[in-house]
Amino acid sequence: MTHVDPILAFFVAGIITYAAYQIFASTIPVLVDSAPLSSEYIAKIVRQTPGVESVHEIRSRGVPGRIFISMHLVVTPTNTFEAHAVTEEVERRLAENVGPCTVTIHVEPDETY
Repeated sequence: MTHVDPILAFFVAGIITYAAYQIFASTIPVLVDSAPLSSEYIAKIVRQTPGVESVHEIRSRGVPGRIFISMHLVVTPTNTFEAHAVTEEVERRLAENVGPCTVTIHVEPDETY
């Protein structure tokens, strides 16, 4: 009967260790600000949008359901209204593919025209 206390103590310690591991495994990526989406995946979605010439400096952070994306977007030279329509379509396509996200887009003109 004297061996029951140490056995139960090891059992409880195991449960606590397992719970701590689960907590750390789910929070460490958030704490170190890891990218939840690859830049290549985001670029593939963005490049399919009409009016987009190229995209660069893509960054993402957050967790699923609370993703923040920023990028530089090169569009064909148009007026501000058309450029805004392109960015709105990019935001819509990203939300459709990755779920709720906040997107910040820096628009640049295509200087080759």
